[in-house]
Amino acid sequence: IDGPAHASSAIADGNSANGRAFSGAASVNGQVYRATPGSRSDSASPLTGPLFDVTTIDRTGLACGSLPGSSLAGKVVLISRGECNFSEKLLVAQQAGAVGALVHSREDSPDAVSMDVGDAILPAASISYGDPLAIKRELAAAAGRTLEITINFNPIPVWSDPNRLAQSSSRGPTV
Repeated sequence: IDGPAHASSAIADGNSANGRAFSGAASVNGQVYRATPGSRSDSASPLTGPLFDVTTIDRTGLACGSLPGSSLAGKVVLISRGECNFSEKLLVAQQAGAVGALVHSREDSPDAVSMDVGDAILPAASISYGDPLAIKRELAAAAGRTLEITINFNPIPVWSDPNRLAQSSSRGPTV
């Protein structure tokens, strides 16, 4: 985006999002979150299981190192993005017994990303940064009872913030 759009009185356009997108989805307690399936997560069937926040056993929330034995047996684990690559996170979770994973973005890079999971075969999806905050509130409110999560890897219509600049839009040289 350049002249004449950079002139102080000029208006340049970009593109924005609309109110829905077609994406995978993660559902927790009736709330649906947009979820981007990992590169090998193409299951036609949704994955349902008890939700588990990995920060309970790994204070970093990253799952970049080994986790205790079968500490995630039968669970879908919530993991934070960062430090190590996606395939390592998923392999660590799988070795601890997880049946699926939901990897959330960081505050400095809030959008859900496409995950290249390499050789990892654990079904997984990525969600944006704000979503795990709501999910963690749901877990806290559950107060000891099991909270189920369902990850649907097939594209379905999900809500999307229509007041956001699309990632493919030009941002311009000035505010």
